[in-house]
Amino acid sequence: MKHLILVFTITLIAAISRGQTNHHSLSIQFDIPHSFIDVTDTISIENQGANAFLLNSNLVVYESSVPLTKIEQINNYTKYEFDGLPASSTFIIKYKGVVDHNKKALSNKAGHNSFQGTNGIVFEKGIYLAGTTYWVPDFVGSDLKTFSVETRLPDDWKLVSQAKTRYIKSGVSENKISIDMNHPTNQVCLIGNKYERYSRRINDIDINIYLFKSDDRLAERYFQVSGRYLDLFSNLIGDFPYEKFDVVENFWETGYGLPSFTLLGKKVMRFPWILNSSYPHEMLHNYWGNSVYVDDEKGNWSEGLTTYMADFLIKELENEGANYRRSQLKNYTDYVNNENDFPVCDFKFKTDMTSQAIGYGKVLFINHMLRQKLGTSTFVETYKTFYKNYKFKRATFSDIQKTFEAVTGDDLNNFFQQWVYETGAPKLDLKNVDVQKEGNSFTLNFELRQSGLKKAFDMEVPFHVYLQGEDRVVRKTAALQQLSQVFSYRFPKQPIRIEIDPCFDVMRILAPEEVPPALSKLFGSKAWTIILPKSSDFFEAYKTFAGDWSSMYSRRGVKVNIVNDTEIQKLPVNQSVWILGSDNRYADNCDLTGVYGSSVSPELVQSIDEIYETETLVYAIQSSSGNQVVGHINVSNPESLGALKTKLMHYGKYSYLGFSGAEQRNTIKGMFPVLNSPLNYTITNNQKADWGSFEMPEKELLVR
Repeated sequence: MKHLILVFTITLIAAISRGQTNHHSLSIQFDIPHSFIDVTDTISIENQGANAFLLNSNLVVYESSVPLTKIEQINNYTKYEFDGLPASSTFIIKYKGVVDHNKKALSNKAGHNSFQGTNGIVFEKGIYLAGTTYWVPDFVGSDLKTFSVETRLPDDWKLVSQAKTRYIKSGVSENKISIDMNHPTNQVCLIGNKYERYSRRINDIDINIYLFKSDDRLAERYFQVSGRYLDLFSNLIGDFPYEKFDVVENFWETGYGLPSFTLLGKKVMRFPWILNSSYPHEMLHNYWGNSVYVDDEKGNWSEGLTTYMADFLIKELENEGANYRRSQLKNYTDYVNNENDFPVCDFKFKTDMTSQAIGYGKVLFINHMLRQKLGTSTFVETYKTFYKNYKFKRATFSDIQKTFEAVTGDDLNNFFQQWVYETGAPKLDLKNVDVQKEGNSFTLNFELRQSGLKKAFDMEVPFHVYLQGEDRVVRKTAALQQLSQVFSYRFPKQPIRIEIDPCFDVMRILAPEEVPPALSKLFGSKAWTIILPKSSDFFEAYKTFAGDWSSMYSRRGVKVNIVNDTEIQKLPVNQSVWILGSDNRYADNCDLTGVYGSSVSPELVQSIDEIYETETLVYAIQSSSGNQVVGHINVSNPESLGALKTKLMHYGKYSYLGFSGAEQRNTIKGMFPVLNSPLNYTITNNQKADWGSFEMPEKELLVR
């Protein structure tokens, strides 16, 4: 078999130590069957400030026109230093080697369905070269890069990068390819494969869909939503930063957002929910993170901001904004504690649910509270200014603060200090509510406390007041600055109910009663007790399931205790408790009717009962004692437990789940109702009002 050898010629310009530039002319020869590259790099530097660079440790420098010393190997790259490099110079570096990280796993027959990844690879299934590959010398202290590419590829291959790719027929079976990236970027990406390309110009942006096989319907689905999101984001922030956006199918399961394109796995890009969740999120990353770049050493602000302006915005437009904010607070409440908390300025990227709750959720709330504090129009204007000032530059939380202060004229140092550079969040308590009649008006008095803290947060807490004889709720804001603070407000009619932060507008720890019980509460604990039904015919199956769970979660730092229901006298406290089997002695603690009564619809009870008897049912519930959340798992077929053990953690936000079949396909999911919140207080309710029938205050949407 004749080896496929490809030659690339690349020109790259990179900025060194902010404001200084260098220029790379690279001639790259690829031997794809052997995952081998050979690079000649001619580098021109003016006023350079860097004297070292990092290169993939598999790539060996075999010739240099300037003195060069190999210093050390760190992880997957090697550090080289120059010896006496002039301030302005041109020199040549040649290097070569194999780029095949995780090739064995990605080469198997299930490679397209694999969630195992790579930091860089060249082989018959495709080319993936990006910043994490360190395939282009990465100068220590460097800033951003621009680049151009010229290459030849077989005519059934396509190459994707951060700028448009141009193809010119240059032979019987090959094309000449050129790419010019004129905007500064934080990495050089080359994605190559045998693609079918669909193209359409939408809102003056070229949208390209790259698929391994023709799929007109899938491409059309992406085209249909792309125009909507381009309109949404350009109105919210400004013109799309690139002249094209590509949706690229990857040869392993990914959900990457890269400058001017997103790289999605075969399964991921076909999930039905992807078009209204991950896809707009990754498209928006072209503004935040992939054109206004993150300064990694000073904290990653882009994930939380992107989540707010994409994921949350879509929910807000669907009138689900409050529920989405509550879910973010719930994640923080469930997964963050004094031992694992850290300030958002230390967030780099998601590593677990704790880091996601802080780097995504808490940063989302920082932006939401800024919007509540300053007003929606000012919030939007400020981020438009931020985008204009920092496009194709690096930016920090400090730069965001300076932009808000420049637009508003306000001093926001205290706000950013407590939310960005310090840890924690308050738990709010409502105390001592009363109403005093004074002449023809009424004074509402109440106390707000911030518990679990040594130092108070300075925050503006919204609250709703229901008035006797009125059908519209009054919304006000309490300026809470102390650990305990009393507030008084006068109204023309008698207040009959008060609700503190009913729409979840401030960053805080939720009380257990404020949210429906969910599986995430159980998974978030570092101590579990799993109670087995000793008398059950499925005892051995449940025991094996519990042992597998113990092995799996012990590796994640969870202390798991497995006991028989005959070995304990009461439910353990201050930890997660899982009760397995309907014939468990402690199954009465999971009685839905006893806990919820008529709050759960008869139809839902009937559906749950049917699944409970014939399939698999999993749910989290307030125990009958009311003082803790317990999890209950019951199966009708013990063989189904094997497929269940890895599924549940992906459904953490739900209260109840139903599964069926050998593969345990999800058939039902949902949340139980909230019965009572300690931040709601009914002063008088002679008419037993239906609080949900009152008209809520109008809220301005982030964008229409």
